[in-house]
Amino acid sequence: MSKKFEYIFIASLVIFVVSFLIFTGHFLFRDSEYVATITGGFLSFFGGSVGALGAYLVARFQMKKDKENEKLNKLAKELPVYAAFEYEFERVVEFLEGEVHIAKFLPGYPKKTRDFYQVSMDIWNKKWDISDTIILRDIIFFQNKLKRIRNSYETNIDSLEKKSSARIDKYTSFKYQDIKKEVEIANLERQKIWRMIPDDCDKAKEILSSIKTQRIKIQKKINEEITHLDDKIYLRDI
Repeated sequence: MSKKFEYIFIASLVIFVVSFLIFTGHFLFRDSEYVATITGGFLSFFGGSVGALGAYLVARFQMKKDKENEKLNKLAKELPVYAAFEYEFERVVEFLEGEVHIAKFLPGYPKKTRDFYQVSMDIWNKKWDISDTIILRDIIFFQNKLKRIRNSYETNIDSLEKKSSARIDKYTSFKYQDIKKEVEIANLERQKIWRMIPDDCDKAKEILSSIKTQRIKIQKKINEEITHLDDKIYLRDI
């Protein structure tokens, strides 16, 4: 708005100065036919130029306003998505903190199936509505990380090891080799995941902080742009 008033002030000042000079010249040389013709032509040209300038300024201001409104509407649509992911990552952090606590007192790593937190798939499917590429990248990365943890937790390594150590004969030797290989892979994966749980927990907290910061930023932006008090959006911090 301030730039718009600056443009109008400059245009008004130019009109005043030029008009003053023209009318002064016309008054001094009022008996000259050429001066009157030139003055009339210049005034017509100047009037058209001023009109075109005014139309340009109005159109430019309207385009800028439309672009701002479009951006504001997009942010308003993202706001509930950020709120949903904030809630989801609070649950993720709570789950991982529990695993970290268990890891402090458990020697080695667990080999039986483990409970995994209930994933809200509807929320994760909305990640594509987020325009912040850094936060989106972190969410996609961590979603894949959680899938990997869940797949490992669904495997009962202890049960597989019992199968691999059972009595075998020539008819089951090939199946035994397959189970043995599966046990090795499962153990390596579970060991690696269990070792990375503390770092994953820290990363989840970092993503949660970024999501919350962005949600608050969008929330404030919307409140600042809406000028009418009755229409103002007030959302408490979650």
